Amino acid sequence: MLNFTKKTEYGIIALTCLVRNPAKAFNSREISAEFGIPLPILSNILKELAKSGIVESLRGAKGGYRLLENAEELSLGRVLEALEGKMRITECMDLPEGEASECRLEGSCPVRAPLKRLQQKVKGWLNEVTLAEIVGESNNHLEKGPKLYEVAHIYGQPIHHSG
Repeated sequence: MLNFTKKTEYGIIALTCLVRNPAKAFNSREISAEFGIPLPILSNILKELAKSGIVESLRGAKGGYRLLENAEELSLGRVLEALEGKMRITECMDLPEGEASECRLEGSCPVRAPLKRLQQKVKGWLNEVTLAEIVGESNNHLEKGPKLYEVAHIYGQPIHHSG
């Protein structure tokens, strides 16, 4: 099953926080406390997002992180790639030039071409969904905030929003 990792979930939550308050720079402690995200994990996520140019890190007493890209243009696909690397549905998809997979069927695989098309469609869709859309969908759940998040994760369930 295709699932987002906790790292990606936490990254999207942090970015949502930055989008909702564009004039403010948030430090990782504030975001961690607000949403119950483990601070060391969140700090690493924000560093990766800064390295990829999605957010900027501001130093000083009023320092923190701020979104660098326009949420209307920042795609979910770009966020996922920044946090997880290139998406591959199977091991043999989009390998670096000259690198072979360990799959014995690679040269004669009957599903490689259809799965490659599927991967391209999924990537295309992820590149169409913007951070602004995600924020818009989640705005009506904002007041439930960390409590909803805590309860859902205590029971090991992802948060499903219906809109």
